[in-house]
This record gives sequence, C-alpha cells and structure tokens, in this order.
Amino acid sequence: MIFDTSFYRFIIIGFFNTFSGYTIYLVLVNLFFNHINSYIISYIVGILISYFLNSSFVFKVQPKFSTFLVFPLVYIIQFILGFAGIYFLIDILAINKNIAPLIIIVFTLPIGFLLSRKVFKKE
Repeated sequence: MIFDTSFYRFIIIGFFNTFSGYTIYLVLVNLFFNHINSYIISYIVGILISYFLNSSFVFKVQPKFSTFLVFPLVYIIQFILGFAGIYFLIDILAINKNIAPLIIIVFTLPIGFLLSRKVFKKE
C-alpha cells in the first residue's frame, strides 16, 4: 500500500513541525536576528526536528547517522519542486499568489512522504 497509517502520522508531524519552526522563527526574528538569518536557522532546526520525529513516530525506526545525512535531501527536493510549481502556477497560469502554495502542498506532501519513507525504510 502506498499510503498507510504512517502517512497520517506524517501529516500530524508536519503540522507540529511547521508550528515549531514558525515559533522558532518568531522568537529569533523578534529577539536576536534579522529575518534572513532567523529563517535559515529555523529551517535547519525544522529539518532536525522533522528527522527525529519522522524516524521515531512516523516510521518507527531508530535514528541512524546514514539516514540523518540523507534526510535533508527530501527537503531540498521538496523545495525545488515547490519553487518550480509556485513559479508555474503564479507566473504562467496566473493563479492567485495566496492560493498557489495550497495547491503545491497537495503535490509536495505525498512526494515528501514517499521520499521520507524511502530514506527510513531502505534497510
């Protein structure tokens, strides 16, 4: 089965991770750094949080150094696909800039899940 119960756990973790990353960003940008540095730091911390929650809660495997090194590629691939999709939807199809990211999530969420599962379930 392509999407099993781990997919729903993945969505829950995604909400939690997004909230955590945003909270970290807000603290950093309002107390310590400019918006660029705050975003970079919160994004990296978000990847770390996501790695540990996905390994233990979503896919129920022990964190390993090998998967830790590969996991950021999932985010890079999702970013590239999302960036290309945003460009296509807004600049080519003239979709509203507030709606386009929601459409992109419909495509990048399952891709992110499948890539994450491949990282954690390859052993």
